[in-house]
Amino acid sequence: MQSKGALKLFTILLVIGCIYQLSFSFVTRNVEKDAAEYAATFDEAEQAAKEAYYLDSIQNQPVYSFLGLKDFTYKECKEKEVNLGLDLKGGMNVMLEIEVQDLVKSLAGESQDDPAFVEAIARANEAMKAGTNDYIGAFAEAFEQTSNGTPLASIFVSPDRSDITPNSTDEEVVRVLRDETDAAIAASFNILRSRIDHFGVTQPNIQRMPNSNRIMVELPGVKEPERVRKLLQGSASLEFWVTYDAQEILPILAEADQLIKQTGAGATEAEATEAATGLAAEVAGATEEGTTSVFSRDENPLFALLDPTYAGNCVVGTAVTADIPAIDEYLARPEVKALMPADLELMWGVKGEPMFNNRVCLYALRSVDGKPAMDGGAVSTAQENYSQNGSAAEVNLTMNSNGASQWAQLTGQNIGKPIAIVLDGYVYSAPNVQNKIEGGNSVITGNFTIQEAQDLANVLKSGKVPAPARIIQDTVVGPSLGEESINAGLISFVLAFCLVLLYMGLFYKGAGWLADIALILNIFLLMGVLVSFGSVLTLPGIAGIVLTMGMAVDANVIIYERIKEELRGGKGIALAIKDGFSNAYSAIIDGQLTTIITGIVLFVFGNGPVQGFATTLVIGILTSVFCAIFITRMLIEKVVEKKGTLSFSRSWSENWLANVSFDFISKRKSSYILSGALSVLSLISLFALGLNTGVDFTGGRTYVVRFDQNVAAEEIRVALDGALVSEDAAKSSVEVKQYGGENQMRIITQYKYDDTSEETTAEVDALIYNALKGFYSYPITLEQFTSTQEDVNGIISSEKIGPAIAKDMVFNAFYAVLFSLIAIGLYITFRFKRWQWATGATFALAHNVFLVIGIFSMLYHIMPFNLEVNQAFIAAILTIIGYSINDTVVIFDRIREYIALYPKRAISDNINKAICSTLSRTMNTSGTTIVTLLAMFILGGENLRGFIFALLLGVIIGTYSSVFVATPIAYDILRRTDEKTK
Repeated sequence: MQSKGALKLFTILLVIGCIYQLSFSFVTRNVEKDAAEYAATFDEAEQAAKEAYYLDSIQNQPVYSFLGLKDFTYKECKEKEVNLGLDLKGGMNVMLEIEVQDLVKSLAGESQDDPAFVEAIARANEAMKAGTNDYIGAFAEAFEQTSNGTPLASIFVSPDRSDITPNSTDEEVVRVLRDETDAAIAASFNILRSRIDHFGVTQPNIQRMPNSNRIMVELPGVKEPERVRKLLQGSASLEFWVTYDAQEILPILAEADQLIKQTGAGATEAEATEAATGLAAEVAGATEEGTTSVFSRDENPLFALLDPTYAGNCVVGTAVTADIPAIDEYLARPEVKALMPADLELMWGVKGEPMFNNRVCLYALRSVDGKPAMDGGAVSTAQENYSQNGSAAEVNLTMNSNGASQWAQLTGQNIGKPIAIVLDGYVYSAPNVQNKIEGGNSVITGNFTIQEAQDLANVLKSGKVPAPARIIQDTVVGPSLGEESINAGLISFVLAFCLVLLYMGLFYKGAGWLADIALILNIFLLMGVLVSFGSVLTLPGIAGIVLTMGMAVDANVIIYERIKEELRGGKGIALAIKDGFSNAYSAIIDGQLTTIITGIVLFVFGNGPVQGFATTLVIGILTSVFCAIFITRMLIEKVVEKKGTLSFSRSWSENWLANVSFDFISKRKSSYILSGALSVLSLISLFALGLNTGVDFTGGRTYVVRFDQNVAAEEIRVALDGALVSEDAAKSSVEVKQYGGENQMRIITQYKYDDTSEETTAEVDALIYNALKGFYSYPITLEQFTSTQEDVNGIISSEKIGPAIAKDMVFNAFYAVLFSLIAIGLYITFRFKRWQWATGATFALAHNVFLVIGIFSMLYHIMPFNLEVNQAFIAAILTIIGYSINDTVVIFDRIREYIALYPKRAISDNINKAICSTLSRTMNTSGTTIVTLLAMFILGGENLRGFIFALLLGVIIGTYSSVFVATPIAYDILRRTDEKTK
């Protein structure tokens, strides 16, 4: 092996990098352990709040130094730790859809009552239900039909708009509508991000879905789903406020500071006022000098938290995020509020300011007759831009005709003073007014980056048009179910890992134990790379790691079996190792690349846990190949160099399946009959029984309900049938199945699934509660039943999927399988130069997929666990495709080698001998994979059982089809093609 020194250096650097990435998880765990110990010193009712306070208070404090080179705060460590998915941590996943129709109606203004416009909106809504993601395109096409070709400009032209004129073409209007839609979605995204940041969730994930008007939000650890739904779907409120000068308010806050101290000691308000006189002067001096705050919590309870050091303009103080609740509590006290002017409103900034050490500013705003000076409806447009000298970004703001005069009056009265821009109760910016602004056109300047200017422009535009967000899918996982998933996943992982290590050591003796060292390093590298990419570890992701272990063995098995062949051929140990590795490269690379193709397709078309599985699978394959080809070889050569020999087998495994001689090709008709019979049975079952399609593909609601005693699934179903009654009988049906223990049931219903509103969700929850409360041995309340905060009993997990997103999932699943088959077929054609091999491989893959689907159809009524066709099932199907082609490619690669070595031998003989020579590898790889999957199937928990069952079926069927379907079909096509050529 060339460049050993460079390879060793790369490996060392990679290991150090992984240690660096994984170290943050250990640091945060230790900090959180300290927080729990601190909270344990308080009453049980206060412990959760005290633990959160402890962690908030050290958000920006250094807690870790990596090799003395760089210090990291707790917040930075949290951002770099292993990110657990909702199925492991508990929490909530929400898919929001921006209501584009409301945006279009608002832009139409008075024209929205036009009959052609109303009909076009209705048709566009129907197109959305049918699965289109292009609402504007559907609307434009429908309006052309309903209006008999009337120009779109006639609907949207307005004196407040300069981008649409009576002469604008339909294409120009559509372009403006798309721009407005994108801006509204961007504004909604920023608003949601701000709301989530202030909600206090650790490691939230919010993404705008590509090529759609949807936003996906993941909130790990959330225990109040009802509050989250209201928070995410609430309308944004943009306002413009006039402000107080800080020097007007600071003396009042100084008096409040002393009042808070003195009233706690029983002093009078007069005494507090006297004590505040000297303090006010001290505060003023501190703000002028810009000195560091020296206030103590005992002497100055308010100013110790709300530091007035940086006060100025309308900012009266700054605070760290952790102290904001305590400050709010002080300021909300009746005796403190009595000191404040009636028109004073104190509001926090939306985020920490870098110039104030990331502290959050508190602004003093002045109301006008109890309201803000202006609302966001006056905004016509806002656009980020660079200043004339190009030194900084700025925002160009334009008011509509009604707002222009109001804006001129407001700015004229506040020259030299700030006007605060407020959204959702938080101040986003407070620029100073330079002069009276007439005509409605303004420029907002500041130390903005272009991204900050864009965000501010989107905030300003958010008040212009309504674009509410509607939840079309949400999933809630309670913390106890997440903890159970972690335990089940870890137990199955450890068992599977130990079994694989033991198997390799027992079968391949010394070389097997060296492969185990490489396998341990592989897992370490896999976790390090996952964390460095910011990937989310989910329960299917753990399954992906376990599956990776089984497949990681494959590369070692291919190499070791090749080395054993070279040794049986009489070569010396050094030459056998060299040639064994060289001859194995082609099969390893081809086999793993095809699996990576399916992993990439899975990542593109999947979401959430499925993407987690795909990420883990692809990264695992890459680290496995690296460890098998380079690390294992380095270890083997080192041992051989030191000891002169190395054993690759034991006496009983040395010639295992080495001397098999079987005519597989002559038995192909029998395999055709068997596969044909199973295919016919599958087809009949699919027509007669269908599939147990999950809510991913049908839409609906799913609940996992835990009882305090064992219950019967049929009794639960009967109780729910009487409660969830709809005019449509299909939507009234309820499916109930045991989920884990006998006290836990999984409930699936399509009752009102097409109405995803918060009110309907609450109604369905209440109906289920009333139907099931009698199955508890104690009087459980509705709040206890639906809350996941202490989810001992009641709903511990729920999922809601609307019809639109369900249709998208069906299309994505179909395209994912189709593209995988096409991509693999093209790759096989490219690598093996003849389309016949690709045809045999692709047909076999389709055969495998169809049989797995057919067996699911036959067994879902019988099996005691859930055999649901959902996104996880599609992930299993794509994994089966990748795994099966891996096996097939290894055989095809050996056939290609034999044809090149023995060109005069009959092709049937070359094929038979190639299959026989790879049989040991086939059985070893399939055996280790099946063992690891069985460990996951038995111990991995109810969540994964159907998914793992599909993989088990796929491995068994895939191993069979590689030998008895793919190769015989390729042989028959080759033979007939050659006969026609002759």
